[in-house]
Amino acid sequence: QDSVGSITPNTLNTRIKELREAGLMTHGSDGYAVTSTGADLLKRLGDLQAFAGKWATSQAKKAS
Repeated sequence: QDSVGSITPNTLNTRIKELREAGLMTHGSDGYAVTSTGADLLKRLGDLQAFAGKWATSQAKKAS
């Protein structure tokens, strides 16, 4: 909860439940973990963020 900022425990529990139902997180004896599907999604979102950054930079250069 500390690592995600000012989120209420109820909201955090709801989000974790949704992620588990979607197969993106699991809970075991070591606590919560990202599934392989969740890890794949995180990689793809990272790739998208990198693309968006490059695209925004190119758009800013065009506008200058």
